[in-house]
Amino acid sequence: MQNNTNNATRFTSVTADSSGILSEIDLKILWVARTLTNIDFEFEAEFFRLEKSRLEGDQKQQIRDAIASRHRARREPYAKLLRELQDQQRRQSLAA
Repeated sequence: MQNNTNNATRFTSVTADSSGILSEIDLKILWVARTLTNIDFEFEAEFFRLEKSRLEGDQKQQIRDAIASRHRARREPYAKLLRELQDQQRRQSLAA
């Protein structure tokens, strides 16, 4: 099975400050990463169901392409937001 997920959620860095409290940006990063994980999980489940179906090759390929396109479109805004939050987090840590 082809894995079309973005690596953004795999390298999410969230660290608590010296008091052990997560910052607002850390919490946002965690929420967005969790959302991306849920989107990817739903995609994998849908893709798996398609692969197990009795559909023929061309029809299955068209549906596979539609699922992949829908997955990319659904996750892209969250992936972009995650990158922006990570950049913001890096800038804040450099300024500290």
